[in-house]
Formats: sequence, C-alpha cells, structure tokens
Amino acid sequence: MGRSALQSAACFLGICLTCCATPQLQTPGPASADIEREAELQRKFAFEHARDEQLRVLTTGYRLTTAAADLCGTNVTGAAGFFVWSARNFTGDEEKLARRAYGIHDGYSVLAVVPGSPAAEAGLHPGDRVVSVDGVATPEATRASLQAMRDHAKDAFQKKRSLSVNVVRDGMSYTLPIALVPACDYQPGVVKSDIVNAYADGNQIFVTTGMMNFVRSDEELALVLGHELSHNFLGHLQAQRTNRIIGTGAGLLADVLIIAATGVNPGLTRAGGNAGSLVFSVAFEQEADYAGLYVMRRAGFEIEGVSEFWRRMALDNAKQIQTPTDHPPSAERFVALEQAVEEIKAKEAQHEPLKPNLKKR
Repeated sequence: MGRSALQSAACFLGICLTCCATPQLQTPGPASADIEREAELQRKFAFEHARDEQLRVLTTGYRLTTAAADLCGTNVTGAAGFFVWSARNFTGDEEKLARRAYGIHDGYSVLAVVPGSPAAEAGLHPGDRVVSVDGVATPEATRASLQAMRDHAKDAFQKKRSLSVNVVRDGMSYTLPIALVPACDYQPGVVKSDIVNAYADGNQIFVTTGMMNFVRSDEELALVLGHELSHNFLGHLQAQRTNRIIGTGAGLLADVLIIAATGVNPGLTRAGGNAGSLVFSVAFEQEADYAGLYVMRRAGFEIEGVSEFWRRMALDNAKQIQTPTDHPPSAERFVALEQAVEEIKAKEAQHEPLKPNLKKR
C-alpha cells in the first residue's frame, strides 16, 4: 500500500471516529497529585496483603510442622518461631515501596515472631535487624545467606544447642540465645496464581494466592497445608515416581514384545508410565486427607466442621462431586473427613495418642 493510500485510509478512519457516540455526564476530574496519592495507597494495600498472606502461611506452617515432627522421620530440623524479610525479596516498585514505607534494607529484619515460640520467649521483636546467626554475619539477604541460617538451625538442633542470634534494636545490640524445637523440614510458601490449588514437591509446600482467597479461616488453611505436609512425610511423591518407573518399564517390555511379533510399535512405554504414576493416586490423596486432619488437630486447630471446605469446593467445581479423577470426589472426601473427625474425638476422649491408624497387615 502506497503513502497516498495510507493517508486516505487514516483520513477515512478519522472521519468515522468523529461519528462515535459521545459521553453525556459531567464526571469528576481528579487532580494528578490526588491520583498519585491514591495509587501509592493502593500499592501499599497490595504489598501489605501479600505480606500478610505469606505470614499467615508461615505461621500456620510453623504450628503444623512442629506438631508433626515425630511423623517426619529423619527430615526434621530445628524451628525457632520467627520469620525474616528483606528489601531484596522484592523487585521494581515493590522494592522501592519496601524501603521507603517500611524501612527494610538489604539485610534481614524480623518480620514476625510466633507467640509462645522459643523466639518469643527469648525476647526477639518484630523489626529487629538480624546482624549474625551463630557468629555468621548476614549483611545482605541472598539465597546463600538464607540457606546458611537454615543450615545453622538444623546443625544447632542436631547438636542440641541454642541458636545464637545477634540483633540491633533502637541502636542497641543484643545477642539472644534462642532454643529450637523439632519441626518437619518442609518450608511452606505462597505462589502467585489465580488457580485454587496447593501442592507439595517432596521438599516444600506451596499454596496459591487463589487458594488463599478461597479459604475462609485459619482452620481451612491448616486443612490444606496439613494435607500437603502429609504428602511429603508419607513419601507420596517418591512413591509416584517409583510407580511411574515401574509402569514405564512394563510399557517398554510390552512395546518390545509387540514390535517383535507384529513390527508395530503401540507406544505403550509412555502410557505405562502415566498409568503407573496414577495407580494409587486416589489412595495417596485419601491418606493425605486423613493424616493431615491428625496433624491439624495436633497443632491445636479446631476440626469440627472443617470438612465443609469440600462442600464449598464442590460449588467451585460441580464436576468433582462424584466424578473420580486422580483425586477422590468431593462428596467422598467430605464423608471421610467427618468419619476421621469422629475417630480423633474418640481418641481424645480416651486420652490416646493422636496418630493415624496404620493398615493391618
């Protein structure tokens, strides 16, 4: 298309646009300064909401992982009951806001302390600036320094000693010996996603922002996190990997035999792997629901009525009410949880240990 043709097309478009319907009302015309102030306020709201969601997951996770420590085998660490944050946890406008509005810096500051935890008993305060842990300086927040703190906590716990945390508060330096309690070594975290979901990878626990918007109480959040924690300590992820390998091997053998007999490759290797990974998936989900409820109760959460969560999930996705997939249907999960609630209440009445029942062999 030549220049003259483009000019003609642009002219025609301009004439058409003058014929568009026009607004009728005299709407307010806010000043740009007022708009910027409101934008800053909304950025703060969003920042604080994300911070509070993360803190809620961490605090609930602390209660659950400490309550389930004896169920986690050798994958246990020492927990102090405090959480840190840094400006380096954020990027772009969020980082600028963190520095400007909340005064956090490149190093670690204490975000929160769990009431009744060893950190609270040692006198650690939110806002304390962490200078060193066990004599190892933490001038800047990096993955390496955060992992070093976790390693120090695990080492101190294994050696049955306190964690030495040096902090600065109001210009004064304090060295606090903080005792450690056993906890499952599975760190929870929040993932930005609108999908209502939570999952475990064998090492960590994740809950989406969509799930955070869905849960209505700390009890429901504990139900979700307890379920994922149970997947980890019951070894379900590793079991599924093993089953996938077995299924893949069986499919490969079938392919070889059929190819030898017919010369045709039916492609059963991949199908066998997929079938293997799913063979006990429903049963693993049932186990995680069951064990997670025990963990939740051990952590002091109320379990009466928490199964209503699955009725609300059914409203969100009616197909899962009775249709089996790789998870049990929501109707079955509700009834099974109600039965588990009665089982736990009966054990409490008899002062029995709150441990999930093992299958009789």
